[in-house]
Formats: sequence, C-alpha cells, structure tokens
Amino acid sequence: MDRVVVGVLLDRFILRRALLGRPSFERVNWYTDLAGQYDLEVLFFDIGGIDLNKGRVKGFMRGDGQGYFPAVKPIPCVIHNRMLTTNPSLNRKLYRLQNMENVCLFNPMINRNKWMVHTVLLRNEEIRPYLPETIPLRKAKDVFSLIEKHHAIYLKPVIGSVGRGIIRIRKLEYKAYKLSFWDGSEKVWSKRELVRFLRTLRRNCLIQQDVRLAKINGSPFDIRVSVQKGQDGKWMVAGMVAKVAALRKKVTNLARGGKAIPLEKVLEQSSFHEKKEELLKEIEKTSLLIAETLNQEYENIADLGLDMGIDRTGYPWFIEVNVRDQRYSFESAKEHASFRRTYENPMAYAAYLCHSMEAKYPKVMQYQPMEAAEETDQVHPMEQMDQERDQEKEHLKDQDKVQ
Repeated sequence: MDRVVVGVLLDRFILRRALLGRPSFERVNWYTDLAGQYDLEVLFFDIGGIDLNKGRVKGFMRGDGQGYFPAVKPIPCVIHNRMLTTNPSLNRKLYRLQNMENVCLFNPMINRNKWMVHTVLLRNEEIRPYLPETIPLRKAKDVFSLIEKHHAIYLKPVIGSVGRGIIRIRKLEYKAYKLSFWDGSEKVWSKRELVRFLRTLRRNCLIQQDVRLAKINGSPFDIRVSVQKGQDGKWMVAGMVAKVAALRKKVTNLARGGKAIPLEKVLEQSSFHEKKEELLKEIEKTSLLIAETLNQEYENIADLGLDMGIDRTGYPWFIEVNVRDQRYSFESAKEHASFRRTYENPMAYAAYLCHSMEAKYPKVMQYQPMEAAEETDQVHPMEQMDQERDQEKEHLKDQDKVQ
C-alpha cells in the first residue's frame, strides 16, 4: 500500500540547518521515522517552496538511507505548520495556504496577542481561578493600583516570548519602586521617574499580578506543559518539565539562563512534595481545559506549549501559551521519552486528519507519484546554505525578535 505524503512546513533556514544535521530546534529524522509508524511519508518544505497557482511544492524527502533529496509534489492535504514569522508577505502566503479548500494545515497562523488569549480564557468559569489578574496598560495609575493590591506586578509585551521585554516592579519603602528587567539589570526609581517610563510603554504592554512562584534552591521555577492532539484527534499532555530561573533572576526561560529539570525531581524537593500527585493531576486537567477552550476560538491548533506556575502555597496558575513550542526544554532536562513524544503526536494527528480528508476528498488523497525535480532545483542544501549565508544572518535577527 502506498503511503500518503504529509507536509511539515518549517522556517527556511531551520529547514536547511536541520537537513544538514546542524544544530536546530527541529529533528527532521524523528518526523520521518515516526511518520512511518502511521504509513505516512514526510515532505519538508519552507513557504518559498509553495506554488499556490500550480498547486505544488518543492521540498525535500528522505531517501533509502539517511540523506534527503529534492522533490516536487502536489501540495499535501495535511500539513503540520512549524513556521513562525513577522514577515507580512510570508504571512499572507501562509494565510492563503491555510484557507485552501482541500488543505488542512494544523497549527495555523493565529493572533498571538496575550490580551486576546487572556480574554478568551477568562470567559471559561473553570479556568478563571487559575488566571492571574491581568489588565492592559492604559494609564500609569493602573500600575500603581495593582501594585497596592499585589505588592508587585509584571509588565509584559502584548506580543513576545522567551521572556524578552518582561519587567517586574515592586514597591519599596519611601515611595520608591524597584524594577527588575528581563536582561538581569535593575533600577530603583521614584514614582515620578516610573510614570515617565510607563508613558513610553502605553498600549503595548499588559499589567499582570506577580505570582510568587515556588522556589528550589532559592530560584523560582515554573512548568512547561506540552499539550498536543494525538491519533484519536483529542488533546493530551505529551510531557511536563520544570524550568528553573538562573541565580538572582526572575524569569525561567532557558533563553534567559534558566535550566530545565525533570518536574518530579523539582517537586520532590519542594515544600509541597506530599501533595505532588494531586498537584500534577490538577495541572494536567487545567492544561487540557485551556487547550480545549483556545481550540474553540482558534480552529486547527493542535500543538501548544503552556507555561504553568505554582505559588509558594502550592496553588497552580496559568502564565502564558506558546503557539510554537520549541520543545527543547524536554531535551535539556533529558526527558527523552517526552521529547520524542512531542514529535510523534503531530504525526499521529496527521494520520488522523488524513483519514478524515480521505472521506471528504477521496480523489485528492490518492497517492501522487513523484515528479522529477527540475534542473534548477537540483541544488544540494549545502550549496544553498553557502549561497544564503548572508541572508541567514539577517533572518536570524528577525527570528530572535519573534522568539
């Protein structure tokens, strides 16, 4: 029986690096190996390889060995999207792709505005108790109001990740305020100085209650929960791992010096280790509920990385959602089974979607023979990397802004 070809859409330069075996967030061999368990073949491509008018894709597939070769195929009916970009033209093309009638692209382009996500979750009464108080920054008095209520607050960019742009503000004596910035720097300002600073941030930030995270060895930690859809099309927790902040820092992001540690090990050393099992069940239940709620608003999402926190009393809180979980926290913590599972689930879900699409578009889902790549396409990825080295440097700067 011929295998159905599914697509994995990657960022252009991550794709090139992955195919060459260079350090990358993606494990292309895992996708290929695990897809085989579900009678699937994988076509890896970037957004530039798609010809929407001709309905075909130029990408790469694995040969009989471990190497990859250029391939031209019809646009796969099922595509796992792992691309995230701020480039307007690329986003427009992605939008056209995900709206094609006979294409199911899961993990589509969605609004990553943290305030929008918060308001969606706020409507669910079961989730509401796990949400820190959060409001948009409109006036300086809003900041001082929440500081009086919670003693400390966080300012967060409406769109952002890996901790960039996050500022913690805590009230000191004599009407002074201590600001701890994401890069580890700190300042102590008067109320007037703080007001002047806040005016430069208006309408670009959220004010959020400071959840006093539980600590291990004096450093706060939170939890990355990978929530994905699997072979039955339902949400499941693929794994949970603790992220511990670097010494004297507040943010736990690995990109900011944090360290990933197996969650079981961290909870065993915590002050609430006796209710560890109960806490894990509550976090898992809440994470699934959050994913299901977001799925009602954002169709076709299937792969999320949730950041959950535990305060010093042992109460769980939702911190934020990552729509392109890089998954490397599991690898860093040597949680190999969970790390591998984060690659298997998308392929299992792709198989589930293929069966659904086959019933809806039987002719489209028939096996399509490989087209011969044009001479101009017969370029080894290594040569392309050499040709595009200068472009990659500029692109990585753009990716750094996104992540």
